[in-house]
Formats: sequence, structure tokens, C-alpha cells
Amino acid sequence: MEISTLKLYMEKWGFNPDLIKTSTPWSNEPPLSENVIKFLREYIGKFPEASNLFLIGSPRSIQRVLSNIIAQLILNSKLRNQAFFLDVPTYIVDQFYSSPEGDQKEQQFQVKSQLNKSDLFVFNEISLNNWTSNQQLRIYSMVNTRYQLQLPCIYTSSKSDQETVEALIDSTYYRIEEKSTFLKLPW
Repeated sequence: MEISTLKLYMEKWGFNPDLIKTSTPWSNEPPLSENVIKFLREYIGKFPEASNLFLIGSPRSIQRVLSNIIAQLILNSKLRNQAFFLDVPTYIVDQFYSSPEGDQKEQQFQVKSQLNKSDLFVFNEISLNNWTSNQQLRIYSMVNTRYQLQLPCIYTSSKSDQETVEALIDSTYYRIEEKSTFLKLPW
């Protein structure tokens, strides 16, 4: 894949394409420990058999690391089909409060389809809010679909460990915890 195509793909997700470092993907910002860099390289090498990832840190750190992970997966031809990026708060709020009925159904269909077929599914800011019980069930359903299909996910949160646990119902958190490696990034 050409770098220009990769940058367009990353822009589609709202990432700054200048964050993509193709020759030295883990350089300088955010400053990552050698152990974290080693782990991320191993994760990319083992993908899609690697465990899921749960990235905890500042939004800037998460964005930079996530964009580099995806760029490296693409450049190393590890994504056969595609990756899907879901901003959980936006999706949940749109589903329950603001989208017209037709838009809701189309959005639900698209997300369901991607849950079943994407090589990688990113649940961005999965623990941002204290979700209502209906919203919790929607999140559980999405996480459980990927869990049952044993397909790779990356979860992100800019909340503390405790706030992340409190924001998700137990059954959702246990599915995430069972199959994920938690990685704390710099704040």
C-alpha cells in the first residue's frame, strides 16, 4: 500500500496523517518505554492471533499509538479486509438520542456488519460515560459479538483503571479483561 493511500485511510478516521511514522513508528512522542515498544512490535508481528489490546492514557497518546499500530498493520499486510473505528460515545448517543429512525437503522446495520467482518475493530473511548442500562446492553452486545467470533479488538479509554471498570457492566468488562492486554500509555 502506498503511503499516500495509507494517509487518506487514516484521515478518514480523523487521525492526523502526519502522526504516521513509517520508518520509525515508535519515535519520540509520546515517549514510550522500551518494554511497551517491544510489546507493540510483537503484537503487530502476531496479529491477528495476538490478544486484544486495551489502551489507557491521554487521548493524544492513544491517538498516536493507535494510528501507528494501524499503519504498521496495513504496511505489513496484516489487515486482509479492513479495520473499523467506532467512537463509542458518539455511536451510543446517536443511537439513543439524536439520529432520525432511518439513520439509526443504517448506522446499526453498518456497525453490525463491521463487527462480523472487520479484521480489527477499535472501540474508542468505551468507558467515557456512565452508561444507562440500555446503553450498557448495546455495548455488551458489540463486545460479545467480537468475543464469540474471536476477532481482534482494540479498546481505548482516557479514564483511570477504576473509572473504566465502573463505567462498564461486569459481563462486558470480564469479556474484555479475559482476552485483552492492558497497556498504560503516557499522560
